[in-house]
Amino acid sequence: MPLIRKARRFFDRISNGKALSRRSRECVGTSIGYHAIVEAFHNNLVTAYHDVEIQRRGFVGKLSKLNEGSPMYMSALHLCYSEETWEGLHALVKTSLSQKNQARCRVHHGTVLECLERLRGNGIDPSSIPVNDRGEITDHFEDSQRLEKQRCLERLKYPIRSTIGVPFCEDVLLGKGTPFQIHTGNRKLRKIVVDRHKEYEKAKKGRKKVIAQECVDAIRSNGGLFLKQDGNKWFVVDIEVAIKKVGALFRSLRLRKADGPK
Repeated sequence: MPLIRKARRFFDRISNGKALSRRSRECVGTSIGYHAIVEAFHNNLVTAYHDVEIQRRGFVGKLSKLNEGSPMYMSALHLCYSEETWEGLHALVKTSLSQKNQARCRVHHGTVLECLERLRGNGIDPSSIPVNDRGEITDHFEDSQRLEKQRCLERLKYPIRSTIGVPFCEDVLLGKGTPFQIHTGNRKLRKIVVDRHKEYEKAKKGRKKVIAQECVDAIRSNGGLFLKQDGNKWFVVDIEVAIKKVGALFRSLRLRKADGPK
């Protein structure tokens, strides 16, 4: 039985046109961001592109430069294709890689099911790639939920990093304005605060801090962090700042109730 490797994945669609170079840069940036994470080196990275509809004349020249400039270490690279039009493109991808990465590159040709079985033979679980027997992406929502669950488990398993590139849906973002308030993690925290508001109002000062701490722990138990933005990065705030944030939410809720209809 082959070893089924855990893997981080992201899925993208590339189409020919004016936005190609911009989308390519974004793809490389996302890949580099994942590779910069310590867990990615332990769990490997699978980058999957589906249903691309590329016209080779406008793409192949940029692809060579794209691969040459990608400062990535790849433990393995598997290229799968069913249509003959992909043969030349995959050959170009392989020749644009460094010698070390060329040695790790494998090209598979056949039907989608045949390619998935060959990936299984190389230790990659086909169920981790959400495509059907026609090569079409199946359920974006289910795959998104699976990735969120995987990220939550990784948050709980590995040491917390001081900086975060992209906030998780369970994270609480510190800041003012609609983008912060509508974030999923912020809404979940407000729901926790509303549920415990009566208990908080009846509690004494020392107990109030304990309740606020328990609200913070409820967020953290699901893999969430309290983050503050600085430039293009997010930084994890310490526990005392998180407790003060929760306390401020309780006070804001009290004021809204006091100003509400009598």
